[in-house]
Amino acid sequence: FILGLSFGIFFLNSFEPLGKFAESYLNDYIEKRTQNGFFGIAFDSFLSSMLFLAISFICGSSMLGIILLPINVSANGFLYGILASLLYSEYSLNGVAFYAVMILPAAIVSIIALLLASKESIKFSLLLARLTIKTTAPLNLSCDFKNFCGRYLTFSFICLISSIIDAILSTNFLKSFSI
Repeated sequence: FILGLSFGIFFLNSFEPLGKFAESYLNDYIEKRTQNGFFGIAFDSFLSSMLFLAISFICGSSMLGIILLPINVSANGFLYGILASLLYSEYSLNGVAFYAVMILPAAIVSIIALLLASKESIKFSLLLARLTIKTTAPLNLSCDFKNFCGRYLTFSFICLISSIIDAILSTNFLKSFSI
């Protein structure tokens, strides 16, 4: 997130495709929240959070997860950081307030879920990588995988909480901002 924010501040205006992507994302974000009701907003928000969570799950189910998971987490933080930079550069204090009230609360909960999920995925990915070493003792992989899946259900529930927060904030405060 911090890296994405700093990258966005310095390169948002100089790298035109990045600015167009951020503007498109922001316009889509506002359009979906003005046209949809509470459950539509919650569903859209849940699906976008679950995309990163599903990528973490898939990465954790392979030995390559050790390498790919930091990229997944960084991409999520980068997207939030670029959006913050766009809002600040285009709308100054009103954009910062919009980000702090509308995006940041749900994003914090979603990022926490993603970080916890990535931690579990790295642990399981390391467990899978240990199986390739001949000197390791046999492991009960089915029990470990069940625990891994159970933890991901918990992370999915955290993402659901994040999407409900997003829907509550969007239905109650979106009309307060002129963006």
